[in-house]
Amino acid sequence: MNINSILAAQLKAIEEKKGCCVVTILEAGGQTPRNNGKMIVFEDGISLGTVGGGTREKTAVTEAKECIVLGRTMIKDFDFESEKSESGEECGGKIRLLFETYVSRPQLVMVGAGHVGKCVLKLASVAGFDTTLIDDREESEISDAIALASNFVKVENFGEALKNVTFPADCYVAVASHSHAGDADALEAILLKNPVYVGMIGSAKKKAATWEKLLSRGITQEMLDRVFCPIGYDFGGESPEEIAVGIIAQILAVKNGVISSNASELKGK
Repeated sequence: MNINSILAAQLKAIEEKKGCCVVTILEAGGQTPRNNGKMIVFEDGISLGTVGGGTREKTAVTEAKECIVLGRTMIKDFDFESEKSESGEECGGKIRLLFETYVSRPQLVMVGAGHVGKCVLKLASVAGFDTTLIDDREESEISDAIALASNFVKVENFGEALKNVTFPADCYVAVASHSHAGDADALEAILLKNPVYVGMIGSAKKKAATWEKLLSRGITQEMLDRVFCPIGYDFGGESPEEIAVGIIAQILAVKNGVISSNASELKGK
């Protein structure tokens, strides 16, 4: 496989936000089958290209998969000299490989471009998330918030229109639109998409009213039990910045497995 095919596969993986690792022969010596070569390895272990085949390639694929899991780029030396290689029964030699890892950033979807939403977008980027902002207002009204997001999706409303929006795979969603009705409509659409995490800003009174409304629309109690509401950790502050810190901290806790993604199972591990 030529380099153009590998580069095309790498670009496609990055665009589809799939982890991959490009393995390149830097040095080779002894009875190695190749002195140069390159391959790309994906999360599931499928590979394209070659760095020599046989044991060395199997070893390289194993190392590449581990690099993807750990998000690590490295250079590593391998020695395949053995009694069999010395007798000519199999290839031996030494090889130095470069493992270049490309891991997709997690996706945070922010519904609402208000004060809290803008602060969440700022912090999410610093915390390593790609961000998508969803709002029903014109771009000219919320241009400062749009500038903070990786992507912006304008919807006509937070109800049926939002149901037709394609959400990134394995995303984390925070709901804080400009109205209670908008939050309820957005939450209904989002729960049908089954994100990793979903939280909604609001008081206990707002939560009770919203839950009653959504239950009447066919959303199940089990689906609502997953929602973090009020969203985020309560650090005692009232400013948008402090609220946003609590939201990002909670999302990171879910992402890193510290707490369950189901709000009804809030147990530290």
